[in-house]
Amino acid sequence: MEWNQSTKKSLNVSSVSARSPIHSKRNFPSYSRKTNRSSIGSRASQSRKVVAVTPRHVVESCGVSLPVLVAEALGFADRGASGSVRISTTGWAWLVIGRRLFVWQFRRFPGAHSHEGRRWTVAVAAGQCRELNLPPSDLSHKADLVCVITNEGNHFPSCVAVTPEGTVRYWPSIAHEGTSVEDNADLQGQECDSLTYLGPHGCLLATTTSTIVLVVPQVIDGRHSVFCRALKTPQGWLGGISRRFSSLIFGSISAAQVMEVRISRVIAVCPSELDGGTASDHPWRVSLLTGHSLQHWLIGASEQLIAEYDLDRITRDSFQQTVWRVEPSIGGSESKVWLMDMQLIDGGFMVLAAAINPSCSSLMHYAFGTIFAEETSTSPIKFASFCPIKYTSLYREEEELKSWNYHFILHGNSAIMFNYKSIIVVPVSSPSEEPDKIEFMTSDDRVLGGALCGNVPLFFLKNHGLLSILPIEGSSMDAFNNSIMEDSNVSEHSQLVSDGLTVSMAELEEMSLNKDSTSKLKAAFLNYIRKDRAKCEALLQELIPESSVGRGPRAEGSSKADLDRLLDQVVVAASLNIIDEIPDGDPRWSDSKQASVSLKTTSSLQILNQLQGKQKALEMYLEFLKAMLIWDKLSSITVNGRIVLTWHVLAEHEEKLVGAISLKALHPIHNGLLDPVIKRVQVERGKLADGCLTHVDLFFKEVSRVHEAIPLLSQYSEEVAQSSRSPDEVATILAEANSIILTVLQDVINFRRQNDRLSAPNLPGMEYLPWTASSGKAGVADALFLQHSITLKNGMRLAGNPSLRNQLCDQLVSLVDIILDGCRCHLESIKGTGEYASCLQQYEVKRSAYIKAFFDEREYERAAVLAEKFCDFEALVRICDITGNDERMSEYQDRFEEQGFSNFLYAWYIRENKQGDLLEKFRDSCSVRGVEALRSFLSNHPSMLWLMNVFEGENVKASDTLRMLASQEKESITKKKYMLSMAKLSLLASGSAVAREAAMGWINSQMTLIESQENLPESTVINFGYEPDKMPVLTPSEIIKLYIADECVDATEYEFSKALDLLPMIESDSEREELWLTVWCKSILRDSWLDVDSCVPVETCQRKLFFKLVELSLLMGKTPLEVLPPIDKVMAMEDLGTLRDSKSFQYLLQIGYEHYMKL
Repeated sequence: MEWNQSTKKSLNVSSVSARSPIHSKRNFPSYSRKTNRSSIGSRASQSRKVVAVTPRHVVESCGVSLPVLVAEALGFADRGASGSVRISTTGWAWLVIGRRLFVWQFRRFPGAHSHEGRRWTVAVAAGQCRELNLPPSDLSHKADLVCVITNEGNHFPSCVAVTPEGTVRYWPSIAHEGTSVEDNADLQGQECDSLTYLGPHGCLLATTTSTIVLVVPQVIDGRHSVFCRALKTPQGWLGGISRRFSSLIFGSISAAQVMEVRISRVIAVCPSELDGGTASDHPWRVSLLTGHSLQHWLIGASEQLIAEYDLDRITRDSFQQTVWRVEPSIGGSESKVWLMDMQLIDGGFMVLAAAINPSCSSLMHYAFGTIFAEETSTSPIKFASFCPIKYTSLYREEEELKSWNYHFILHGNSAIMFNYKSIIVVPVSSPSEEPDKIEFMTSDDRVLGGALCGNVPLFFLKNHGLLSILPIEGSSMDAFNNSIMEDSNVSEHSQLVSDGLTVSMAELEEMSLNKDSTSKLKAAFLNYIRKDRAKCEALLQELIPESSVGRGPRAEGSSKADLDRLLDQVVVAASLNIIDEIPDGDPRWSDSKQASVSLKTTSSLQILNQLQGKQKALEMYLEFLKAMLIWDKLSSITVNGRIVLTWHVLAEHEEKLVGAISLKALHPIHNGLLDPVIKRVQVERGKLADGCLTHVDLFFKEVSRVHEAIPLLSQYSEEVAQSSRSPDEVATILAEANSIILTVLQDVINFRRQNDRLSAPNLPGMEYLPWTASSGKAGVADALFLQHSITLKNGMRLAGNPSLRNQLCDQLVSLVDIILDGCRCHLESIKGTGEYASCLQQYEVKRSAYIKAFFDEREYERAAVLAEKFCDFEALVRICDITGNDERMSEYQDRFEEQGFSNFLYAWYIRENKQGDLLEKFRDSCSVRGVEALRSFLSNHPSMLWLMNVFEGENVKASDTLRMLASQEKESITKKKYMLSMAKLSLLASGSAVAREAAMGWINSQMTLIESQENLPESTVINFGYEPDKMPVLTPSEIIKLYIADECVDATEYEFSKALDLLPMIESDSEREELWLTVWCKSILRDSWLDVDSCVPVETCQRKLFFKLVELSLLMGKTPLEVLPPIDKVMAMEDLGTLRDSKSFQYLLQIGYEHYMKL
């Protein structure tokens, strides 16, 4: 909700003080909003385009064109980027994509402060746009967390934005992006959901867990600031207990306030000015709708909770009575209800609710209910009116909430429901009428926002921008009606210009003189067919004078595609006209003649012949493009929001014709299945058969949309699978549906492979995603995924008939083949781009999942067919391993040698801890080339290479490899000891005395080091956090320090002697000397040198550990000079501390030295 401080509220939603008791049969009220058809502005002065027309509504473009910044942001945003738009009643709109916020004014008011007679005019600065940078966030920003504030007297509005984590940024003016202030709402991990305007009181920030915070921009001492105040909610709010509270208490947000019920809607209403007061003198009414209840607050100088209604029970009971026709007490426990949105009406409010009863069906039902606000906080017993609508959707728990969650706008006596992918107009005043579903969005289009502005419903779509949806009666249809020309009278003397193409000279002249570019191109094409080359080139020069028609291909240096050039658009439009042309020879189509002159591709009355005539005309058209050198000048065009090479679009038209012909050929055989599907397609298109035309005629006329039958065929298969039919009946119907889908798509793919239309220049960065692999309405990929899942789970696994099961298995192979083939085509087109790595990973995961399904059913041969075609080496290796087919494994090594199959195979055995099998199977059975490949692979896996060396009798190499592994081993002393032992055995077995002598010394020294580590006292090892049975490899320095550590309390001269013995293994001289002195220093500190008996000094010295270590060293054959460290270095050791200053210590140490030096 946005604001304008000079605006009064036109709708009073105050609670009704005196009203008769509510009755369940009360009709929907007549809402106070009046549909003012002219309120959208001066239509005569504005260019408006009709986007779509339904039987009851017209969809028109609204306002000036989008600002360049907005158009570019929408056009170049990543496909997965989530964008959102908010439309303000003040004429401002804003778009959020990533961290980018775009604010622009699409309409302005001429200055009148009253809503009466308000008219919209184009903004003075229309087209200008301000871009602001939102604060960093780990979650996706959205437009619902932004408010644009228009203040009277200021040219540019201010803006408040909140991140999902609760960081608030305030711009005093959007004209100065760099000037902003920030605060933090301190939400303790809660996620923000919406920001709602409260006039002079600030903005109300609501989280997804129902915490509310007041965000207040203000000016203090001339400086702008913003601060946040948490509104502490009373205990039990939104929990279904109706109470009255006198006030809200401001305080910090605590974890106890975090609720599990999401807020669905927050509406704030500006009070009417009374007694000459201002809006700031009166509190604002705030209504909060959650998943199960509704609250009314007054927020102003004081804050007051007026009423709280528990709506969960009455909503559930109403659905039980009106939809499932059961008493509220029966079956209600299984149903689930959601309160999705609400709108205020005179004296109350209207709620959009949804419900599902899994015991009845998986369909989500929707209904509108009204409740009139009484001056009491007591929850209503039932809705004043409850109207289920004639619209349902399929509910799947795994789907995102946004796919079935709707919001709505009240306009006149209609409610316009919308979510991100659909818009539905529901006549709430006439609930028996069918809803009017607005069908015009492409698969990649999205509804980014919607609002009622100036009494006109406005919606913002990603691909269309700002649109209005209004009833046809009295709407602005002039431009639309004027664009429909009277049907031209075809001359009775048509000239046959080619086999299957007929046109009169008058019609050809009319096409040549037509200012429409598509008509000119068709006229050039017909003149080319008539062999009138000069006329053809003249028309092409008029159409594209800059292209130098007929003089050569596009420049070789043009590496970047020129997007949406006139040439490409016209070429594609003409091709589309050919494949979607009305059958001119069929008199039943006389009332549906096109405004422009058609090419009359056939005069046949049979649909199959009509399709074949279109196919021949399209072939001739493409030949014309090549002959006139237009083909090589084509570049790229935007289709359904994606940039596609124009050659690929033309190829798709050819493929759609092939698919239509194939489907029509199957129609007589499978009409029992295809007829209801085709009829459903036409129902969804909103083009039902009338007069003499059938739904089959209408369907096959629009060849460009022929693929839409496949998703509905999959939906029908899903309905059959969920029905009460027996498993074999379900399997039979699935097999028939699969047969239709596979025949059509295989014909298309075979045509694609045999046709050279795709041999076009591969422009850098241009991806190719065929329609057979595209998701959404533009393709059939989603339908194939669904059909595969149904066939696998409800067909093959449940079918009792073996032959039927085999048929379904084969069809599953074909379905996976088509799915993976499309993914591979896409991958090849983006090779070398930044997207390739992630797409390849997704493809490999998808490929593995589809093939694994055959493993689960033990269909190894069928799995092998797919794995061989799509190079799933993992599956191939597993198949050979499970079946024990070594011969097949060898065959794969030869067949996929260039793709690195052998290396993958060897790595798989190591990954699966089957190293023994690897060597046993491949060291002898392989060819010479195979042995070399194995040896090359194992060179990077030395833990296996030494075994290969042993098997081949190369013991010296095996010993070298093991010594290298032992030197690198750090994790386990046991492993190192094993490697050294095996290295020693290999060396002894080699018989090479030279090699043995050089390596044995190193091996023995390492074994000695290991022995020293193993002899460490167990208590010391444990004290230092090691596990005695899982010791890592320690360095000599680490072992020495453990031997002399203070924690080794039982250490004697023997442990210290072992520490001295390890000193030669330390390579660094300085480190070795330092450790040598440390050992002697630690031995001194093991005894007390103070307060000793100095009468027998020599005997006293001999009892000290220091001199015991000296005596032990002398007994081992060393001299006193070799053993005793220099006394001056000992006295310099800082580790001795104050002991160095002790006269007693100095005396005993010197007399000990004197004694042992004389020995």
